[in-house]
Amino acid sequence: MDRSLLSLPAITADNNRIDGHAPVNGKLEITGNTFTQLATPAGGIYASINDMATWVQAQLNKGKYGEKLQDSLFSKKMHREMWTPQTLLRSRGPYNTHFSAYGLGWFLSDVNGYFQVIHTGGLLGIVSQVTLIPELELGIIVLTNQQSGAAFNAITNSIKDGYFNIQGEDRIQQYNERRLAGERAEDSITAKVEADIEKQLKSKDAKPKPETVTGTYKDPWFGKVTINEQNGKLRFKAEKSLDLIGTLTFYKGTTYVVRWDDASLKADAFVNFGLNTEGNAKGFTMSAISPLTDFSYDYQDLDFVRVE
Repeated sequence: MDRSLLSLPAITADNNRIDGHAPVNGKLEITGNTFTQLATPAGGIYASINDMATWVQAQLNKGKYGEKLQDSLFSKKMHREMWTPQTLLRSRGPYNTHFSAYGLGWFLSDVNGYFQVIHTGGLLGIVSQVTLIPELELGIIVLTNQQSGAAFNAITNSIKDGYFNIQGEDRIQQYNERRLAGERAEDSITAKVEADIEKQLKSKDAKPKPETVTGTYKDPWFGKVTINEQNGKLRFKAEKSLDLIGTLTFYKGTTYVVRWDDASLKADAFVNFGLNTEGNAKGFTMSAISPLTDFSYDYQDLDFVRVE
């Protein structure tokens, strides 16, 4: 695997790579790098399709590789453990699926009577999917430079339909209809929030003073966030997640909305402050505005406490 890169500096220095793309206000925009060196273990591997095929072949060969499969990347025992259910999940899927579980780094299920091993990968503007069906000696690799999971699911399932001799299913249409329905729901929610914000901005009712929420806050996992006033606006800045910089706007009650400067993140959030007896913020929690915000933002798990 000589066309695989494992660090942000190496990826940035290589011009022969894709750029991610995401829709912003109806137009497709290049997203650029969206992770720091700290995230390299989770999202810092870029690999060519040939290298991915080599890796998938080793998985199908239970860790063996080389011209005569004389070398071993991992043992048969470890291979079996990786593909053994560790966490049970809810069963679902279009192929008469009866069980779904998570192994060690793999989602496991049955599809049309076959054992399936699958995992996805995703960064802003870049999503991928690898699917293995060992009994058919089949590996499907879909790499995209866009961020709709509907795309790789439609491609993967169209290929599986061919192997399963399933006819008459238009997977592209099915997943596109789901995508459009989700986007309509998202537009409805964000439009309501925007209307409420505009109503608040025009209202002559008393609003919280900026100094009640400005300061430095810390979550044990996420790190520090500073909220300060700049040119009459409240600004939110994460110390370690450099993309999470935006403007904080009063919404209602003790809740604000943060809109990120990079609109392609599609991850604007509610910021709900807890107040002390003096009416000043002592901390805050967050939640995504849109139901389509990527789960990996993990807003619901953050609990910030004022430290300055």
